[in-house]
Amino acid sequence: MAGWINRQLLDNHEWNKASARIVRDPTVRETLSIYLVNSLYDNVDVAAALGQRLPPNVRPLAGPAAGARQPATDSVRFLLARPRAEQLFIDASSQRTRG
Repeated sequence: MAGWINRQLLDNHEWNKASARIVRDPTVRETLSIYLVNSLYDNVDVAAALGQRLPPNVRPLAGPAAGARQPATDSVRFLLARPRAEQLFIDASSQRTRG
């Protein structure tokens, strides 16, 4: 047990390798993208937020655009597969382990 703790929790290089394997897993990316989009919709009035940022002539489209949860989820999943997002995930998980 002590060896595993040392390798996985205290060795930052090993932690980063494990985090990279996690974020590269398609099932994890799918689940994480669903979670992130659901969290957004649970905590933000997406239609109102879009309406505030759209030009006046297209504000009536804010409601229908906000209803596009699946495209939002697909976009997040796509972004999570990009190297920069992968690195952000790895860096963020590494920060948590350092306290």
